[in-house]
Amino acid sequence: MKTNLRHEQVVSLINEHSFLTVSDLSRLCNVSEMTIRRDLDQLHQQKLILRTYGGAVSLRNGNPVISETEQAPVDKSTEVLLVDEVDVLIATSVNPYYDSL
Repeated sequence: MKTNLRHEQVVSLINEHSFLTVSDLSRLCNVSEMTIRRDLDQLHQQKLILRTYGGAVSLRNGNPVISETEQAPVDKSTEVLLVDEVDVLIATSVNPYYDSL
């Protein structure tokens, strides 16, 4: 797929879903995660999307444009989506004695 067509597809998908992760975009566009990361960086520079850690957010639907020095606000709906993807939490004890039980 040509770069320009893929960029249009990525922007369209992000605008449709408001937030997508790099792995989701990689799967949807059938390209590597590194390719998506490069695409997201280019689209962020063109101010078509907002690059976030692990993905991108749409600048449409009232999402504010944030300068590079500011932190992006935490979107509560994004936190809920990430929690839904967690299958298990593994925790170890501080005391090795309890690990052997």
